[in-house]
Order: sequence, then structure tokens, then C-alpha cells
Amino acid sequence: MDHHKGVAFPPFAHEDRFVSRQAPTARPPLEWRVFLRALAAEIDALGGEAARDELLRSVGRRMAMLMPLSAVATLEALESEMTEALNSLGWGSTTLRLEANEQDLTIVHTDLPLVGGAGSPPGQWLSAALEGLYETWIGQQPGGDPRFIARRSGLPNPSTILLKYGKS
Repeated sequence: MDHHKGVAFPPFAHEDRFVSRQAPTARPPLEWRVFLRALAAEIDALGGEAARDELLRSVGRRMAMLMPLSAVATLEALESEMTEALNSLGWGSTTLRLEANEQDLTIVHTDLPLVGGAGSPPGQWLSAALEGLYETWIGQQPGGDPRFIARRSGLPNPSTILLKYGKS
């Protein structure tokens, strides 16, 4: 029996109240920053830096599986796909550089959201998630090699993270 027959439903005019109309930024909304700072403190207190980083790598891998990139044929196209996906999350952007030996890829990530002063160095708590995110995205591409990993290799300034992608 159809209980809705003959009942006019109002248009879902308020549906868009949950959709942010703001441009993506490197900072999550205030209510999420408070939650993330509390979560970061609890995870760090429970497991320490190594356990936190492994957890965040796993989260990054899962994020990449939930947001797969289109298969592309060039490094430039891959960079564009990654930056578009990162921008949709408010997670900054990336630049990819193939090293002279053509065996390693340098990933320059800018404007990762900060979680207060959490992390090492301070403010970089989410950076291990990038390792899992990038290695999964790159590994999903045609010719991807599961033996390759992404690991942070430096911090040229507070808003930039360098990662090296290559054989472990």
C-alpha cells in the first residue's frame, strides 16, 4: 500500500544546507579542527609516532581507494588528476618530478591541512596519510608496481612536504 499517494512533498529546498559553498582551503571548518586536534592527541597518546604513522598511511590508502584517479599516460596528466582530487578535499596540491635516474619520483605537496601543532614537525600530523594516498594512487595507474612506496623525505618550509616514491 502506498502511503504517499496523493501527498505533495515540498521540494528539497534545504538539501543544499549541507553542501559547502566555500572554496576549498587548507584548513578544515572550525568544528572539524577541534575534533581532529582531540583525535590526534588521543591517537598519539595511545600508540606513539610509529603507530600513528602506520594508521594514517592506512587511512591514506583507503582514501585513495574511495577516490580512484582516472588512468593516465603522462606524469603531467597524473599530477593534474591528483591536484584536482586533493583540491576537492581541501588538501592542497601536488607537483611531480621524475628524478634523473628515472627510477624515483619526487612528490612536492603543498597546503596540507594543519592539525594545530600536532605532528613531527609541528603541524604536520596528517602527512603520513599522504604516503598511503600517493602510493595507492600511483600504484593504481597502468604499470604500477606494488613494491614502490612513498615516504616523506623533507620539509622545505612549513606548508610544503616532500615525498620520494620508489622501491623500498
